[in-house]
Amino acid sequence: MTHETEELLNSPEKAFDSDIESAQKEARELAEQLQRIGKIERNSDRASFEVREIIDGQASQIQIAWPAQKGSKATMLRLTPHTEGRGKEKGIFGYSGEYGVTEEKSGQLEFLGTPISLKELFGIPKDLEIVVVPTADRWAIEKNGLLSEIYGEKTCTLYMGLGFLFRGQEFMHIGMHEAGHLPDNPDENKAWTFANQRYAKMHKPKKEEILSGRDAGLFGLLKRPERYGTSSTIGKIMSYGLISHSIDGKTRISAQWRKKKDEIMREFRDVIMAANDDYDYFIGR
Repeated sequence: MTHETEELLNSPEKAFDSDIESAQKEARELAEQLQRIGKIERNSDRASFEVREIIDGQASQIQIAWPAQKGSKATMLRLTPHTEGRGKEKGIFGYSGEYGVTEEKSGQLEFLGTPISLKELFGIPKDLEIVVVPTADRWAIEKNGLLSEIYGEKTCTLYMGLGFLFRGQEFMHIGMHEAGHLPDNPDENKAWTFANQRYAKMHKPKKEEILSGRDAGLFGLLKRPERYGTSSTIGKIMSYGLISHSIDGKTRISAQWRKKKDEIMREFRDVIMAANDDYDYFIGR
């Protein structure tokens, strides 16, 4: 277990809202690891991961794909690098991202139709741009940071924890929560309210399909909770975020969650450990 993972187990709220210095450290370590490994193609029953060159000897795209489940189609997240200078992985300051339904063509996964940009998907304010910086398992959003100096003052940086995404696409919803902190909102309750209201608005046209169980919703978050074990529903992921932040007394949680606080945090720590294991399997340290 790494020092970073131990810190998240002790302070689980930092998985969703990391301090920027730690997120940047993880991002640098990930970039160095990808450079050492080169091309990658690995699979599990939950996800597939590929790092592939766009042009021989140039920077690489990162792809995470999730298989179809009951009520949801196979989907993919693709991160395309913003490069500066020459040489493999040299001068990559961040990525642009897009998400959508996939199909296989000549042994390669490709988007079926036009994917949606992460800016639109997560609800980033129209007057802001977003640059994605992948990390091992820390999520955060930063405005007016280093990348603002490179790409302009209207740029924000989304640190995206790949370990959680290897657990399942359900954790893409954290991106909506991070967008809820913009442009200058430190309040966790308001950030999750933004995320859930945006999510609900996107599903109004599919109300009947969702209620009947024929559609599990974006990221597969509207599936029925499992009777036993964990199920990464929209409510469960929000409970991880709010309860882990409630320790400092600044975040409001319901009386029902207060009664189950210790149980839910034990479960979230198990998720953090599993995300760490998945990261080690797909990428390594």
